[in-house]
Amino acid sequence: MTEVATGYDGYTGIIPRDTATVAEVLRQNGYIAAWIGKNHNTPIYETSPMGPFNHWPNGLGFDFFYGFKAGDTSQMRPCSTSSS
Repeated sequence: MTEVATGYDGYTGIIPRDTATVAEVLRQNGYIAAWIGKNHNTPIYETSPMGPFNHWPNGLGFDFFYGFKAGDTSQMRPCSTSSS
């Protein structure tokens, strides 16, 4: 989880480019992969609409992504409202 990453090797929360994801292996074998749900694999400083996008699910080999960056929502209470 990139939100709790440290600066130590192997604990940065960033998947190295020389490491294939399951989606990349599947794509090389003719499959299509989708990521659905929360994504904690993109560093916080790369989650804006301006990118960069190489650590987003689509940059990690997934053909489709339908979810939230860095767990930006609660699936139990997706819309928080306050009653006054």
